Amino acid sequence: PGVQWLGDHGTVVSDPGPSEEQADWDEILRRWDLDPTQFMVVEPVLFNTWGGPDGQQNKQWKAKVVRRTIATTDLEPLIRDALKRKPSKRAFTGEGTFNVVLGDWQIGKADGDGLDGTIQRVIDAREAVIQRIRDLRRLGRPIGHLNVLWTGDSIEACVGHYSSQTFAVELDRRDQVKVTRRLLTDSLMAWSKQFDSVMVAAVGGNHGENRQNGKAFTGVHDNDDLAIVEQVQEILAANESAFGHVQFAVARDSMTCTIPSAGWVLGLTHGHVAGGAGLPEKKLRDWWQRQ
Repeated sequence: PGVQWLGDHGTVVSDPGPSEEQADWDEILRRWDLDPTQFMVVEPVLFNTWGGPDGQQNKQWKAKVVRRTIATTDLEPLIRDALKRKPSKRAFTGEGTFNVVLGDWQIGKADGDGLDGTIQRVIDAREAVIQRIRDLRRLGRPIGHLNVLWTGDSIEACVGHYSSQTFAVELDRRDQVKVTRRLLTDSLMAWSKQFDSVMVAAVGGNHGENRQNGKAFTGVHDNDDLAIVEQVQEILAANESAFGHVQFAVARDSMTCTIPSAGWVLGLTHGHVAGGAGLPEKKLRDWWQRQ
């Protein structure tokens, strides 16, 4: 009895028992810490039977188990949606710059109120940005430019960060990427109407890394956080007239990225670059002093 997980599917075997009916798979999944709302059993078979000393026939069931997925959209429908957008009549001039930091969404993580709660907070934040900009402009702030600072850990990933991660996420890697891509695309489409120029600057986090045995093994550029931004860039590039004022700076062979902004230089990185000892704030301070 137990579960064997093979990355995108697995096998579950029930406890032996005298029941004449097929096994209660929801109960079996719960026994092995698999939420029936996130996993489901397909193709169950009766693979073992034997007679007990009392003449009772014992049965044991075996079945394939897969992760349930949510309905999300692929790249082509998103591009078609982007192509429908018409250029907005922007008149948002001014030297002021507004910064929005998008970090550590970790889409797919089940902690707290899980995926639904995370998505709702992202949507609420998207609308809060628009409201904040309107409030500032009513106060006379000359804001004409937006920086969107993408600082990593946009997805939770499925393996390589802690021992039970594979069973503790609500979405597989592909669906984590899909949901995150949709949220970022929708946010940029909404915000781009509010500014004459937009810069999206992106670095990768540790949860976006392509890992094997708990370690990144290909290169710092091989990161889902960055791949998602590149996909969104391609989506918006399909409609130059509506989104030509949205520019991208995506880190390539570095864990850091810098952009000029309002006469300053803004630098981005993700906190996992800071090793050493002590509390996180000490690690970051020590790392910064070594630059």
